Amino acid sequence: MYTTPEALKIGETQLRQMRAARARGKAFSSEVYCPDALEKPVLAAQPPSLMKGRLLLLTDSLCFSSCLLVTDDFLTLGAFHVGQTTDAATHYQELREEYLPSGYSMFSTLQAIDPGGPYQVGAFRA
Repeated sequence: MYTTPEALKIGETQLRQMRAARARGKAFSSEVYCPDALEKPVLAAQPPSLMKGRLLLLTDSLCFSSCLLVTDDFLTLGAFHVGQTTDAATHYQELREEYLPSGYSMFSTLQAIDPGGPYQVGAFRA
């Protein structure tokens, strides 16, 4: 396996930081920073919609994170919410699922945290 000098230097730096963090009893080499959530700007007046009819927003309990952000936007624009109550997990941006060896169930794990996102959006109830 070929490793560039730059990659080796980055790896050695990370290893040194992880060992130092472990020696201090820390889980990470640096603190996780989650800033206060920004307030959404209030629109003075919404432009007239080009859509004829009413937008129906259908959700289920698997709606989380980015789906919640879109749900919030659609409801702000006047959509009518139908379906199941959504989740409220907003910091995770990716879900990975794998079938268990039996094939009867799945194991899922949340990946790709977004510490800059709002603390909570939802749950939205129809």
